[in-house]
Amino acid sequence: MALLLLASAFVAQHIVRADSSSQAKAPGLTGATAGQEPELHRALGLLQYVLGDYAVAVDAEGNILNEEEFLEQNQILDEVGNILAPTNPVDTPAKRARGAALRQDLEDLQDAVAERRPPAAVSGAVRRLRDDLVATYALRLAPSQPPNLPRGAELFQQGCAACHGSDGRARTALALTLSPPPLDFGTPRLSETLSPYQVFNVMTFGVPGTAMPSFESLTEDERWDLAFHVMSLRHSNQPSAAPSRPPRASSPSARLPSLSELASFTDAELGAWFVARGTSLEAKEAAVASARRAVSP
Repeated sequence: MALLLLASAFVAQHIVRADSSSQAKAPGLTGATAGQEPELHRALGLLQYVLGDYAVAVDAEGNILNEEEFLEQNQILDEVGNILAPTNPVDTPAKRARGAALRQDLEDLQDAVAERRPPAAVSGAVRRLRDDLVATYALRLAPSQPPNLPRGAELFQQGCAACHGSDGRARTALALTLSPPPLDFGTPRLSETLSPYQVFNVMTFGVPGTAMPSFESLTEDERWDLAFHVMSLRHSNQPSAAPSRPPRASSPSARLPSLSELASFTDAELGAWFVARGTSLEAKEAAVASARRAVSP
């Protein structure tokens, strides 16, 4: 069920955010090298498969629901291990400790899957590995500048609309011929599972076994433009409530989240952000819609 990558979820409240504070490097650590970083982001994408698909393979009682899917989960984690093996930091005591923590996180996750633990336990293990991976290598999960939504819309029409539809609902003639079918970005459950970073990651690496190609030929900025446009499609028919202005790079007291929070938040998390700052439950959806449509230079 690799097509569920875009629907995979990092929905915990402890999601790692790539704002200025979280990007500060821990003492004794350095970020990933230019050669390491793409592979580390690929590892994050593979972990998204596990988070999105494990519940399809194993139920809460540990029963295997889909043998093929269960086998795939183990294979994916083996590949994550292959990626992390040559990148563990080892040249100082602090880095060795962080490398050991990453290996332990991975082993714990592999054990949880092999032992068919409940999806909630596996999700927790995925989040721990992801959080440590991002922190250890100071991975950036957000664009360096506010995405250009009009350019994202243009790129979407050129490269994505044939399968996903101009409105993102995947109801095109071509989509009907594809198996598995393209993702419908309007699916309600995606409010809990989809973030711009996840869309960006999928466009960078593609989805093997599906018609979803890699868009790595686009620049990083263009892929972020596309990712944020995809998220705005979910709100094209919703009214706006919050101020329509682009967020600042880091603005904890602003009425809109920072750019890095917008990049890493799902819509559900974005709604919770507004409610925590005084937005009423009735106005929450409109505030989210406005924030998703407000990002522009």
